Amino acid sequence: MSVRMCGFKSRLAHHGVVTKLQTGHCQFILPPKKWRWPGVVETPPRNLCRLIPVPAAAYDGQMSRTQLTIKEVGQEVGRCLLENDRPSALRLSFRFIETFDKATDEERSRMVTHRPQTTGDLQFDALLAGVAEFSCAKNGLPAPSWVNDQDLFLEQWWFVSGIESLHADALVSSPISLARRGVFVTQGALEYA
Repeated sequence: MSVRMCGFKSRLAHHGVVTKLQTGHCQFILPPKKWRWPGVVETPPRNLCRLIPVPAAAYDGQMSRTQLTIKEVGQEVGRCLLENDRPSALRLSFRFIETFDKATDEERSRMVTHRPQTTGDLQFDALLAGVAEFSCAKNGLPAPSWVNDQDLFLEQWWFVSGIESLHADALVSSPISLARRGVFVTQGALEYA
């Protein structure tokens, strides 16, 4: 599986500053033995000599080529949450919308047929149900009945961004499929390039 590195990391790798080591679902950047500046060779700063986790880099390529069902996405999200990797869990949840949009109608129906098992986090359970409902509505398909299960609605609202100054934007921008569950996202959070 090829891993696409983004921005800063890829520029560093291109210039031979870092090497990568991939294990499981995480990618790690290892600093070089010698830190090279033009005309200067010195030991890297001490704080660069540790492993720096890069969450879910492996998922960037995997999700765009594979049409995972919402149940499979739920399993992957659960694994990310067990590793305390909420950013990757969010990325996987939102990436489902893109793969759903690119699928055929037959594949779309199959992708949302089965309810995901609990991720271990009620917020993400509600998010996945909302994402499935949103994807179906966006593509003119009926939502599966499991999205209306009572345990997929939050008692306390969840603003996904976590930034208090964006709460008003999230209240206005969230689609009804998420807002009715108590999950609020900012404008553009459900769009992809």
